[in-house]
Amino acid sequence: MPVAAAIAALPEAQRAIAEPLAALLLGVGGVVAAIKWNSPSFQEVRSGLFFATFQFPVKKGQPTGVGLRLVLHRDAKKLAFTTASPPIAATLGELLGADRALIPLADAADFAAKEQEIAAYVRAWLGLSA
Repeated sequence: MPVAAAIAALPEAQRAIAEPLAALLLGVGGVVAAIKWNSPSFQEVRSGLFFATFQFPVKKGQPTGVGLRLVLHRDAKKLAFTTASPPIAATLGELLGADRALIPLADAADFAAKEQEIAAYVRAWLGLSA
């Protein structure tokens, strides 16, 4: 299933976050989207490595239909990227380790409020200049 179709099939509340977030990630340049790990994921073309995946909250094994989490990672290969994970503001998300960060987004308004900060952090994650 293509990423656009997967996002279109989401409940409205999640789609309202996922569509602009996907556009932001693809707008970085040199990024493509694919379904990987059963979720929309984003790949840096120059390295061929995946760096971001949408994670949808579940409760008792069922999707909640509310919010989403942007997981930034270093593909499935621990040493895949050469840049260190940049520090993340506590108001934006959480650095879960040397190769993983989590940015929770409650709703479309939360995304809109954090959009510029997310864009800057993703560029830093990829080792790109502002």
